[in-house]
Amino acid sequence: MDWFNLVLAIALLFYVIWMGITLNKWRTKYTLAIFTILLIFLSIALTDLFSPGKFNSILATVTHIFSDSPTVVKAVQITFHSTLLLVLFAILFYPNVKQFLADPKSIKNPEKRDKLYRVIIKIFPRNSEFLYNYAHFLWDIRKEYDKAEEYCQKAIEIHPAKGMVSCYYAILLEKMEEYDKAEMYYWQAIAKEPKNAIILTSYARFLMYTQKEYSKAENYFQKAMELDSNYAYLLAMYAHLMEINEDYEQAESLYKKSLKLDSKYALALARYARFSMAIKEDYDKAEKYFEKAIKLDPMNASIIHNFAFFLWTIRKDYEQADNFFQKALQLEPDDQELLDSYSHFLAEKSV
Repeated sequence: MDWFNLVLAIALLFYVIWMGITLNKWRTKYTLAIFTILLIFLSIALTDLFSPGKFNSILATVTHIFSDSPTVVKAVQITFHSTLLLVLFAILFYPNVKQFLADPKSIKNPEKRDKLYRVIIKIFPRNSEFLYNYAHFLWDIRKEYDKAEEYCQKAIEIHPAKGMVSCYYAILLEKMEEYDKAEMYYWQAIAKEPKNAIILTSYARFLMYTQKEYSKAENYFQKAMELDSNYAYLLAMYAHLMEINEDYEQAESLYKKSLKLDSKYALALARYARFSMAIKEDYDKAEKYFEKAIKLDPMNASIIHNFAFFLWTIRKDYEQADNFFQKALQLEPDDQELLDSYSHFLAEKSV
């Protein structure tokens, strides 16, 4: 038995099944083309496995139409099989694309992530999930709100009935301080998907931070909890509401549960660090969690700002605090809260 062709056939069979599932989810010309190529490659591998040499004979027969030279025939066979392996490697194992599709945020370099988003959107131009994820990247990292809005609107045009698309647009509008319009799109999102915990949590967060409607926010957090009590983001947000309501025991319990579910969740780490600093006065724990959060999300200006505040007010380490304030300002130079905080820091430092 030809073990090489056996292994190749098994690998190809696995990827044909995987690509078939992908094709069912993302029906594009690209996925259809890749699925077809993989089927051809699988047929070739199976032919060589069960009838060794048969495919080479077919190649030789075709090559003889153009040339009788044995050297040319051999060169065509080698070139074909080499191309087969190279194309398979490029399709299936290109690490950045594979990593990006699994988790876009795992690509830390913003330029590389932007490029990959644009490539993927060219491949899947009608996939609303990629469109609104790219929109999120544009407003959250690039601060390109107009461009982000354009991609959100494209996603809504493609899937007008999808609640998550409306929810992402609502979040963008909130960032743009168009609060009435944002709330309208939150309502649309909930109407489309009333049992989506992510949408309910996003609206509850909007009510808590933007509208200051704490009672109404708690109502939506509780609805989301009934749907998914193991959603780490929901738990971290609900914990902060409990902190605002001065229910510190419940807040700490929710923070701990959020981190138990996802120990690498930077937002929950930063929130719990701030809670440990301001409420529990456990400064060593606070510092440890701030450092973990920054390591996991080094581009988050809010987390860096909070750590700078900790270094300034608790540790009295003005040099380090200044360094972190500068890092936060590089990421968010127009953040008024950050600018005010840094101004107060400089005033105290100069005394």
